[in-house]
Amino acid sequence: MGKAALILIAAFAVAGAYYSAGSKQNIQGTEERVAERQFYILAQNAARTGYDRAKQQLIEKWDQMSAVTGKQDGIDYKVVIATASPITSGATARQIEATGMVTNSQGKKIEARIVALVERTMAVEEKPVPAFMQYGLFVEKDLNINGNFLATVFAQGDAGRVLNANMHTNSSLSVKGNSAQVKGFGTYVGSGSGKLGNTFVPNYNPAHEPSTKKVSRIDIPAFDITKFGANTGIDLVKNGDYNMSGALNLGGTREDPYVIHVKGNLNGNGNTVVNGYVLFIVEGNIDFKGNASVGNSGYTGADESSMAFYAKGNIDFGGNTVTYGQIYADGDVRFHGTPRIFGSITTRGEAKFSGTPDIYYRAASPWLTQNWQPLKAQTIYRLAAYSEK
Repeated sequence: MGKAALILIAAFAVAGAYYSAGSKQNIQGTEERVAERQFYILAQNAARTGYDRAKQQLIEKWDQMSAVTGKQDGIDYKVVIATASPITSGATARQIEATGMVTNSQGKKIEARIVALVERTMAVEEKPVPAFMQYGLFVEKDLNINGNFLATVFAQGDAGRVLNANMHTNSSLSVKGNSAQVKGFGTYVGSGSGKLGNTFVPNYNPAHEPSTKKVSRIDIPAFDITKFGANTGIDLVKNGDYNMSGALNLGGTREDPYVIHVKGNLNGNGNTVVNGYVLFIVEGNIDFKGNASVGNSGYTGADESSMAFYAKGNIDFGGNTVTYGQIYADGDVRFHGTPRIFGSITTRGEAKFSGTPDIYYRAASPWLTQNWQPLKAQTIYRLAAYSEK
């Protein structure tokens, strides 16, 4: 064999030894990476266990932000919970940082970390408005309509096309003369008399149903201040009469109305202007007179009333009063002069008309009827951000 061949064989031998050593190193490196990955998975599982425990702790007690520690299959984990800035408007937030820790056979510390943002919001189940507040005018006793009386629909959006300023009495309905006009249906439990068909002309009647008819009774609950206070939560108590005057901006929102409990009478005179999303609960009478403008809040949310007036006694609308809101009286409701009401009216007594009153029906707000039907709050938790490292 020639010299060149011997050199070639030697070169192959050296190369073989080199590749054999390299292969062993690669295998060893792969084994170490696999082992390290396995340790990381153990640490990751521990971190996830700690994260789950922290979530449960927040659900049980949101403000409890103590550290959480423990073991998962012998692997340590620790969790830190801290207040954080929410992503969603109106929510509160907590940051969860969960770490799983393990040391491998070479003494190397391996960690897996989970960082999450949990948000909490409060949602309230919105119930339909009670049946007795779904009318332009709802009367327990006889409803006698005469004179120059108008009831029509007031709505700023498209909803107004399918609304009716309906009227109902749990007793008898009568109409005298031809001056009254109601853009809605008329229903009664007792008897109906007079020129009903000329007076009641629904704004929306696609099925061409009769504009007046006899129906079953609809109950009106009595005024119960103890129940009202428990269901709503009172923001302000007036121990005697409350004589409103000037411009009053009372605040409140649709989901959190401002609730005023008046233990005497509520009065509004000629220079009164009241704004806000407000519920008045009055143990005496309500008297609006002169040029009072009450409840014209300019609210631009849902097309509904943004103020409510509920009285144990009578409610009196006189002069050129303009009232915006949903109205309830355990006593009588009286109209005289040229008052205008934008909203809805319910009375357990009589509706007494004189002068030329106008009712512009607007749907009642369910958030202003929670004194009869408390709204059920629901807590919602949302995972707003999540990462694993």
